[in-house]
Amino acid sequence: MKTTWKRLASLSLIVFTGYTLHAQTYFLQSLGGQGSVPYPMDPYHGAVTMTEVTDDIYVVEDGESDELHSLMTMSADDDIPPDPTGGGGSPGTNSPPPAPPNIRNYAKYSQQIFSLLDTNSLAAGADTNLYTACAAMPVDTNTVPMLFIRQYGPNAAIIRADNFDYSETNADFALLVCDKVETPTWKTIDFGGASDAQDGWLVQGTVPNSQVSTNMFMLITNINLLYPAFFRAIPYSGPQIAINGDPQPYDVVSNTITLNAQILDLSGTTNEQFSVVVDDDVARYGFGTTNSTISLDTKYNVIGLHNVYLSGGAKASVYDPINAPDNTKLLFNSSASVPLDFENDTYLLFASDYAPPEIGTNYFYYSVNKAQDVAGIILDLSDGDVVLAFTNYVPYATTLYFGWNFTEADGVTPYTNDTYVVHFIAFDPADIINTNTIDREGVRPGTGCYLTYEEENPVDPDGGDVGNYLNQSADTWINQNLKFLYTDLYDGLGLTMYDSGQVGAARAHSDCQPLDSGHVEWSAFMQPALASLINVGTNTWSTYSDLTIAQAHGNGATVGGGHYLQNTFTPTDLKGWLMAAGTNWRLRKANVWTCYSGDILLGPNRFNEPLDFGGACGIRGTTLQSKSYMRKNVGLFFAGLLPQVGFGGSFSVTTAQVAAAFDQAWVCGPNAYPGDCDPTYSFDSAAQSVVNQYPELGSFQAAAVRFGYPLMIYSSAFDDELMMLNTTHVKQ
Repeated sequence: MKTTWKRLASLSLIVFTGYTLHAQTYFLQSLGGQGSVPYPMDPYHGAVTMTEVTDDIYVVEDGESDELHSLMTMSADDDIPPDPTGGGGSPGTNSPPPAPPNIRNYAKYSQQIFSLLDTNSLAAGADTNLYTACAAMPVDTNTVPMLFIRQYGPNAAIIRADNFDYSETNADFALLVCDKVETPTWKTIDFGGASDAQDGWLVQGTVPNSQVSTNMFMLITNINLLYPAFFRAIPYSGPQIAINGDPQPYDVVSNTITLNAQILDLSGTTNEQFSVVVDDDVARYGFGTTNSTISLDTKYNVIGLHNVYLSGGAKASVYDPINAPDNTKLLFNSSASVPLDFENDTYLLFASDYAPPEIGTNYFYYSVNKAQDVAGIILDLSDGDVVLAFTNYVPYATTLYFGWNFTEADGVTPYTNDTYVVHFIAFDPADIINTNTIDREGVRPGTGCYLTYEEENPVDPDGGDVGNYLNQSADTWINQNLKFLYTDLYDGLGLTMYDSGQVGAARAHSDCQPLDSGHVEWSAFMQPALASLINVGTNTWSTYSDLTIAQAHGNGATVGGGHYLQNTFTPTDLKGWLMAAGTNWRLRKANVWTCYSGDILLGPNRFNEPLDFGGACGIRGTTLQSKSYMRKNVGLFFAGLLPQVGFGGSFSVTTAQVAAAFDQAWVCGPNAYPGDCDPTYSFDSAAQSVVNQYPELGSFQAAAVRFGYPLMIYSSAFDDELMMLNTTHVKQ
């Protein structure tokens, strides 16, 4: 695509003319004749003439020459007076001060703060000075995408974006920042990490796809004046990933195959992480160290047609990790897939990873398609000792299995290590080797549900009553109605009329504490509650097995924040609070109703640091739970921007009301009235009923996602059955 820069009014305005929005670039310069220079620019070289830095890209002077002597508080070369003390340069000269340290761009700009301005709110009294500055920017009559900039105060800039039409794409509007305008927007990513050393464009801030409008005003504050910075805008939804070459889609493949990936991302992103799954199933794969090749062993999945997914993600945004922005996407993920037909003589059917010793005997299933000798071996990973071995001959094609009772070779002494190797050999030949983990960190037995939310400012700075309305709604639906539902479970004259045989013991209790003006730190009440213990008969269990965060700000990296109560917590914080309860720390159910709570941090193992919120709650992958003997758990999260109001087509319906409806649908089943409540309907069926009522949850904007076991039920009376994949008592 050809980029065109227009020179107008004595170099006073530069605009970019574009013909398509798909993965293209829009540059930014400032309005001229307003006492401002192209911003940001190199403060040590001040005024510059028009210079072509690369094909069709220019840095130019802006405005009259006598207006180019200062950039905010800094002077240009020809305006720095001699320093009689010799400081800031050579004695008696007007040399510029030494250049600042050459650090990475994410460090240069991490303190800069991006915000999308609501001019209606500003005009209503939120900040009339800022509104006046926005209104003073001349309106352009062109219909092409353009960016304008002007200085605002000593270290801020207003940016106006016109005519960006994202109606045909799912990407967000991303404002990028870089220290060199000629730097390429995209770079090729390799699995070996060599691309991490490059530096370039990063996301300064985003506007969700659904909120992109014809005229948008953005504010960049706390600008780092030590370094030059240039801005541009692109549609962005994460790395661009493709799987190309051989094998072609729908090819028949077997044994180990090589896939070729092409990956592009912003030139400033580092530490890109990737994972490979086969239809959401565990895959055995390896990455090339110097290129983008993937070695995938197809014997670890059943035969038939599969989609192989390569997913990638990175923290492409620049932000202050101590004060991360709320309700703003910080983590970006995308994927590509290729359909292939797996055909192997021998393959793995059931690995049963993460099984706990309480099941007694763990079983491993394989398929062979001809008569042959077979062998099974269990090895201690720490020293290579054989703890179980057998050989056999199968006279025909069959499915076979062998079991292990978590003991040493004597069959009696308990096996105490946390990992072991399962090695299956078919002598035709085929080797299938798994390294399994013993689940010694179990799921909490079913007890109470802890409820919390974040209050908004009851005195709305916009002059309205939205904050007070949200607080009243959350108090009504969560602190009163939902808490009462959980504490009144066993009431024979109440709504549910359950007994312990139907839903389990110790289920009828709950508590709710919001982040409010009297409780301004999450840790002060979340940690004691989530780490607390109760006695149930002769057992000591966690007081709360379930968690519902019904209304809060979020960005994927933190929950909380905002302009009123700014305290936040991270996935690492949450996991620490949960683990303080002891061995069985993992939540049974967690619903986190915040923006981007479902953003996934990828890696070789989703449960290594850094964590996402699903991993922090101890929720393991759907396929892993569906194909292993383990305690089940589940949770609802959001990969998009979750609105606070406006569900079901009604502005009056809040997030808190919908969150309460979801919990009630899972606790009570589809017939929530006395005498007909049923706690054995699956989590997914409850989710579908609520999405049917409030379709905004299933939209691209909110992107509700379920982590964990889809057939999880509220009743804990059948948890032993679910652990062994027995779904007899599950209704859909």
